[in-house]
Amino acid sequence: MQTVLLPSSICSEIDTLNRKFLWAVDMQSNKPHLVNWNDVCLPKKYGGMGLKSARDYNKALIAKLGWHMLSGSNKLWCQAFTYKYLHSNSFLNCNPTPSSSVTWRSILKCRDMLRLGIQWRVGSGTQIQLWHDVWAGNSKLLDVALSPIPHHLLDLPVAAIINNSKWDLEQLTGLLPDHILQTIAAIPLPIAGHLEDSIYWYNSSQGDFSVKSVIQLLQQSRLPDIPEVGEWAWIWQLCCPERVKLFVWLLKKERILTNSVRFARHMAPTPVCPRCEQSPETPLHLLRDCYYSRLVWDATNFLPGDFFQLDFAPWLRKNSSKSRMGPRASDSWSSIFLATIWYLWKSRNKLIFEEQRVSPLAIVQQASKLAWEIQLAFAAKATLISKAPRWVTAAGGLLRDHLGHWYHGFATNVGITTSFLAELWGCREGLKLAISLGVQQLILEMDSLLAVQQIQSRKVSAGAASVLLNDICLLLDSFSSCLVQHTLREGNYAADFMASIGHTIDLDTTFFPTPPTGISMILQSDCIGAMSLRY
Repeated sequence: MQTVLLPSSICSEIDTLNRKFLWAVDMQSNKPHLVNWNDVCLPKKYGGMGLKSARDYNKALIAKLGWHMLSGSNKLWCQAFTYKYLHSNSFLNCNPTPSSSVTWRSILKCRDMLRLGIQWRVGSGTQIQLWHDVWAGNSKLLDVALSPIPHHLLDLPVAAIINNSKWDLEQLTGLLPDHILQTIAAIPLPIAGHLEDSIYWYNSSQGDFSVKSVIQLLQQSRLPDIPEVGEWAWIWQLCCPERVKLFVWLLKKERILTNSVRFARHMAPTPVCPRCEQSPETPLHLLRDCYYSRLVWDATNFLPGDFFQLDFAPWLRKNSSKSRMGPRASDSWSSIFLATIWYLWKSRNKLIFEEQRVSPLAIVQQASKLAWEIQLAFAAKATLISKAPRWVTAAGGLLRDHLGHWYHGFATNVGITTSFLAELWGCREGLKLAISLGVQQLILEMDSLLAVQQIQSRKVSAGAASVLLNDICLLLDSFSSCLVQHTLREGNYAADFMASIGHTIDLDTTFFPTPPTGISMILQSDCIGAMSLRY
């Protein structure tokens, strides 16, 4: 892979294995590949996934060897190849001989890739051909000339238009466009000492060669149109699990297998939506316009005013991207939106392939859990961007009455500590809140089995948790009756939601006399005893 050009059959076989892995296809099944492999291998900013095709990667690695030859590296193998094959010839212009090795022939075949990305840095200008080398812009001056170049000017070096460390462009006036002349005039020339001409890799900010930049050049050369900046990059900047990003990417490419697509591919007997059985199942119908999806969306606490009016592409981007929805509340909405469309898609697949119907309420519950995880991921990312320590923890909880209705809540930004200490910290804050509100009878539920066991044992250790455990034991004695018990995480979504708010506030505790936005559906699910599946 790094020293010789592999046969096309081997590269194709490697790509086939990669495609099967990407689309979860084994050797016996024949699942469809949703996106063309060439599109998958494009950079993310151009609508691909940034994967590498075996052929492009092989060529780029060989081109790296050519770059060492071109840049005059003093590596031993470069010296050997120079002595054996180049003699007095230029690397870019030499030809293979019958006795050339396989590696040398491979390097020469990849020289065109180097020509895509090399430029000359002007020093003295004596080694650079004025019209035939790339040194001003990304193309040869001969290719952008306004008229045929006079014969006596064709072989001039760049030094011919340099006079006392300044550009002398009079003889080029009328031969080149004005913007090219302005480009040349902006190229700095050395004014102190002698500086030799040298080549550099223009597709790098530092001028250094990289395999990644070669692959990008190859991919760009095959693109009919370069997408606008930001048209695709926003997908990979979303704060959500990678599987959800991939789903959003497929949605934007309109490659998910809705019934409309499956019918066109002869994979389904009808293009109609399996839920409403009235309209064709397009991505927009599936995720928004179907009556079933509307039931789910109506159950959320907040919808943008134009939610049901936008076309699919702007609807997807506006609601997915947190930067498009306002300040702090936008983060909550974008995570809810992404989690909801993900579970709408999963529930639809269960209906078609497993004949299982999922209620809208169950989707809201599952989406709330995933949204909470997304918000935690965003909080961790925010601390990383600001160069704060990663392990910032939060705690939260709520008080309910005997019917399960909201009574009071709190969220705490604990700081840098362990998750176990954060659990104890949240327990202490919750007990303090209950006492301040005059609560006498209490059932304390926590999803940390270790914390519950420590509290129930009433054994205060000498470790870091001793202060919190001692306070908790003293506070528990303030109630006329108090039962401490463990609950599964699936039964603790509301407290987890409050803890996620703790990551968005400053150090300290914030109290919530009324339910915060986004928790009402979780409370409703708990009140009616909705079933929650474990994954």
